[in-house]
Amino acid sequence: PQLTLAGNRSVLGGGELDLSAEYVHFAHPTPGSAEGSRATFYPSLAWPMGGTALTVIPKLGVHHTQYSLDTPLSGGRDSITRTLPIFSLDSSVVFERDTTWGGRDMIQTLEPRLYYVNVPYRYQDDIPNFDSGLYDFNFTQIFAENIFSGGDRIANASQITAAVTSRLIDTDTGAERLRAALGQRYYFVDQRVTLPGVAARTGRRADILASLGGRISRSTTIDTGWQYNPRDSITERFNFDIRFQPGFAKVINAGFRYTRDVLRDLDLSAQWPLGGRWYGVARYNRSLRDHRVTEALAGLEYDGGCWVFRTAFHRFATTDDDVTQALFLQLELNDLASVGSSPLDLLRRTVGGYGTINQPLADPVFGRE
Repeated sequence: PQLTLAGNRSVLGGGELDLSAEYVHFAHPTPGSAEGSRATFYPSLAWPMGGTALTVIPKLGVHHTQYSLDTPLSGGRDSITRTLPIFSLDSSVVFERDTTWGGRDMIQTLEPRLYYVNVPYRYQDDIPNFDSGLYDFNFTQIFAENIFSGGDRIANASQITAAVTSRLIDTDTGAERLRAALGQRYYFVDQRVTLPGVAARTGRRADILASLGGRISRSTTIDTGWQYNPRDSITERFNFDIRFQPGFAKVINAGFRYTRDVLRDLDLSAQWPLGGRWYGVARYNRSLRDHRVTEALAGLEYDGGCWVFRTAFHRFATTDDDVTQALFLQLELNDLASVGSSPLDLLRRTVGGYGTINQPLADPVFGRE
């Protein structure tokens, strides 16, 4: 069972008082595994200062955790307490200038940001690991207090993240047309809190993160991300995605994903009218590293006005040697009932921007995902 509590309120002088609390009891089917309960209590006080252009937010919190174990530890203890102060300072500035792009008036922003966090070291190897793991390294995580998910590990830290973001904003509509970002984290102390079997971080500089995305035309959007390792001068991860979507139920997606020594994938998918109320849907995902198709889908849809017919064949590689295959057939009477196995969840998951053809209220450009 799990119980959570969260609340916040403004305090005198513009401060923001936050409280998060959680109680969880963990049970494990494997004999000999640690079992017990964990109670977490984390109050914090943030004090935003500045205005629309400059913002500085100091924050101080106390993270308290209490464990009550069903089986005593090797030293005979069946309870553990951990209390840690956490301090952070988040500062950002927004600069703006008028410009034009594609013949339209735009506002271009330049948004530097510095984020510092300090957490003292506490020995935690005697604390069982019920649910903690390493967060994925991305732009969200480099502005987080803790590198670990869950509640069993809190990393010691004295580090600063420096980043800059630039946006192009349409003056008439206020829509963001393009965004670019660059960021890196710098460490002032060595990592001492780790997970079992995971080596501690080395070096004072984290990988550099870069991203570029937005709508480069009315029908075309792009999204790209890059993680560069400056210590070894090598790319750790890279992704590039482009979507062409000129209208409802008309979409073509292409993507490439790379993770060093792990994957190098090509991903293609589409939904397109074939004429005569017929629509085609397809997806093709290929591992260029392993020279094999990891996922493939081909399907047809027919819009009969008050009814829809769908069929799809799906092939998915579960391991290097095993493949699962499925055939879907569905006849759906609009707002009434359907017969057969529905491929809709599969189509929405595998074809980005997929439009459900018998939903007349769907967005005429982006459909419904």
